[in-house]
Amino acid sequence: MKRREFIINSALAIGGAAFLSGCGKKEVKKAAGQVVRRKFDNTDMPLIALGCMRLPMKNGKIDMVELDKMVEYSMAHGANYFDTAYMYVDGKSEIAIG
Repeated sequence: MKRREFIINSALAIGGAAFLSGCGKKEVKKAAGQVVRRKFDNTDMPLIALGCMRLPMKNGKIDMVELDKMVEYSMAHGANYFDTAYMYVDGKSEIAIG
């Protein structure tokens, strides 16, 4: 077997093993109307987050009333991760979510 073939086959085997390790039965916790959660390294994590890249806007500013409704709804349904970053909404996303 040539070196190139070995590297390609190894990468495929590792990728396949990584893919298959994510398959199968997982411990899933879900209450009626709640976000599906899974246990990762002794941490109970939701499988969904509220993305904050595009927030509701009104007159060129973040609509805090609508954002509060979105956050309350998300939290009421089990989400507790809010995906935000400095560059979202011209640097205002983190401040609005905070």
